[in-house]
Amino acid sequence: MGTDIETAYAQEFGREYAKMKYQEQSSQLKKEYFQDNTIYLKSLLDLSQSYAERQRYVRSQNYHSQAYSAYARLIEQELCSLCESERRIYWNTAAQYIYKTLDVANIYSKQSIFHLGNRITSDAYNAVLLSKGILLNTTRNFEDYILNSNDSIAINYLSERKSLYVNGANQQTLDSLDYVILDVLNANGQAFKLPHLSLTWKDVCNHLEEQDIAIEFYRTLKGEYGAIFIKKGWRYPRIISLKDLSTTDELWSCNKLLQEATIDSVKIHKELRQITRDVWPYELTKYFPKKDEGNVYFSADGDLLITSIEYLPICSYHAKSKDKKYLTSMSDVYNVYRLSSTRELLKSSAQLSLDPIKATIYGGLS
Repeated sequence: MGTDIETAYAQEFGREYAKMKYQEQSSQLKKEYFQDNTIYLKSLLDLSQSYAERQRYVRSQNYHSQAYSAYARLIEQELCSLCESERRIYWNTAAQYIYKTLDVANIYSKQSIFHLGNRITSDAYNAVLLSKGILLNTTRNFEDYILNSNDSIAINYLSERKSLYVNGANQQTLDSLDYVILDVLNANGQAFKLPHLSLTWKDVCNHLEEQDIAIEFYRTLKGEYGAIFIKKGWRYPRIISLKDLSTTDELWSCNKLLQEATIDSVKIHKELRQITRDVWPYELTKYFPKKDEGNVYFSADGDLLITSIEYLPICSYHAKSKDKKYLTSMSDVYNVYRLSSTRELLKSSAQLSLDPIKATIYGGLS
């Protein structure tokens, strides 16, 4: 019996080994025969994910390091040279490979030796900064760039484009004007650029105060949730997998539960506290500064975007009654600020409006 098991194991190992070798050979052929460097870089990201899934983390990280930064630069170049509708088409494909970085990082997050951070977690945080709101921000930045260029011809074309859009012009006409504007900018030495796509977690970190924490929640292509977070002085971002969120529909009922919470709704309080533990686990909150010492900045993703996670209840002791637990809001215990992306922290204080979240008090529990 033992011999049969050993033989089956050896055969399976042989098949896996051959599969990975063929995948590596395919990647090298793409490098050699395809002039489009994107195809080769995508194959490296595929290899990185394949090795991560097989827990071969050194090879996974090596392939990922070769590919991610170069691919992110290509995305920036492409988005700066395409019209609006073609940017959408391009991003639909590019996003799948950017999210491979999150898939790999999420696999790493489940291994205790990696959760404190490495190059993959750095790339993952950068990938979230790149991807959140990318198309909307690119369109806004395109218009701002034109208006700030002081190029009267480009500005006139932009004005014409807006007028045509309001009057229901077809997309082909609008795209043609996009390319005319890009050509005008290039001819005057003002090629369109998107500097925000080059921002990294270190740029965000430099805008944090000593005790602040910045958190990027993410959702992988497989629907798994996690959180990548940074503090000043850390060598790498840290990451945790919010594994319970991927297998429950808790978030859909969260807002309704919050609305129904009353001083007597003990059952609802218990359900909300479970969601709190899933969204804000101790592995994350242990890094939170006290309310009078620093701020907690977070950016949501997936179903978290429509969930009031900053108002979720946590247990605390009443100031005058140490033997009785009360439920209070996360925002009552910490200075919590929701952002569309933590890259917003790079805006000047005049641009960034941070209104403190009002405290929400929940009923007492014996």
